[in-house]
Amino acid sequence: MDEKLLKAICEHLIPINYNENKDIIGEGDQLDRMLFIRQGIARTYRTNGKGGKIGTSQLLEKGDLYGGELLNWASNLITSRTVLPISTRNVKSVSKVEAFTPMPRDLELVITKFWWHFTKDKELNQFSDPELEQLKNHAISSIER
Repeated sequence: MDEKLLKAICEHLIPINYNENKDIIGEGDQLDRMLFIRQGIARTYRTNGKGGKIGTSQLLEKGDLYGGELLNWASNLITSRTVLPISTRNVKSVSKVEAFTPMPRDLELVITKFWWHFTKDKELNQFSDPELEQLKNHAISSIER
């Protein structure tokens, strides 16, 4: 991730504290935030729908991220981004957790400002007409600033 983009995301970080053994994000719920773990430990896991855990759980520790799908969602150039991605795992604090949480709207603002970062590796013929129109609008708005 380029430094300017990272700094722009950092401008929208909201610190949130979670007590030990607290449900943070539920499997099947809309991802309404990303989590950058600053302190503490959280665990991600899946369930069988009846409360039983299935598969392997993963620990999230200082420096780890959960909810990266929100960046892909926000970088979708088609303007209809009404449906947030769904979490495929539960996230629960193991110890007291301090996390930074950019929200979807904040990520959209950052993506709009740094639209070229998310399109630089694609050829023009890989974009649909609506995506090309959106690219043009982003380019014009960044020139006007």
